[in-house]
Amino acid sequence: MELLPKEIQEKIPKLYETERIPTSEKIIYTRYYARNTNWVWYVVEYSKDDDKIFFGYVQGFTNEWGYFGLKEFEDINAKEQLIIRDEKFTPTKFKDLEKLKE
Repeated sequence: MELLPKEIQEKIPKLYETERIPTSEKIIYTRYYARNTNWVWYVVEYSKDDDKIFFGYVQGFTNEWGYFGLKEFEDINAKEQLIIRDEKFTPTKFKDLEKLKE
């Protein structure tokens, strides 16, 4: 599975482009999860440069906004396919994430 297909990458705003958008209105473009844990990553922004950094919402030990790396996901998956992109996920506002779980 391709972690970040071109058609999704092209839709994601660059880092810091959504700073002025209220948190509840930020668009989540894709979701990743780890097969072996309860961790989930929601992508709001992406650095298309060589650093391949995402900004988004992370549900892990705590739930928080932060940065995480596509390169890290790729490195993990080079050994074993543990990080999965939710292929059924459609872009949604952050405030609507809870509705998806219902």
